[in-house]
Amino acid sequence: MSHQNVNPAKPEVGQDQTSIGALTVTQSRRTPVGGVESEPALQVAAALRDLRRTMSAADLRSRVYGSDVDLRVVDTLDVLSEHVQLRVGEFASELRVEQSTATRAVDRLEDLGLAIRTESDDDGRGILVSLTQAGDDQHAEFRKRRLELFESLLTSFTPAEIQLLVEFLERLTKAIDGVRADSTQVGRKGD
Repeated sequence: MSHQNVNPAKPEVGQDQTSIGALTVTQSRRTPVGGVESEPALQVAAALRDLRRTMSAADLRSRVYGSDVDLRVVDTLDVLSEHVQLRVGEFASELRVEQSTATRAVDRLEDLGLAIRTESDDDGRGILVSLTQAGDDQHAEFRKRRLELFESLLTSFTPAEIQLLVEFLERLTKAIDGVRADSTQVGRKGD
């Protein structure tokens, strides 16, 4: 909700003035005129926000994953499909979540019959997680649908642009991971 006040002075950046007869109303805006940020960092943030919203829209999610699929399940299948087996701690690291969150994700996959836990041969206390055949099959179907979607989305991009896009997204991901690592270290220094 916008803040309004009566103010005959010239509006500041991020404010609009409307005259109603002799009354001038100054209204604050949270975003610049036209909704376009002028700062490059905020432009990137807005573009990523819009991409996240678009990619998680129910109609698109349903097209790729089906109507009843939780995207967290898809993420966990993606990670497990890249490894034969993972310890829960490694799994958490790959998902970029706390170990308790990863444990709940494994619970969810096990309940769906998509993953299984086994004891580690080299450490009886260690628990390894891997996909079941059903999990592998489900992931293969998601991967096929995702490939079809992204091939259609990228038709207007040249191969060089696609490569640049991948490189930029990977760099941004590494930068975000760096900030996360820094914030974790700052929190630990006070312990």
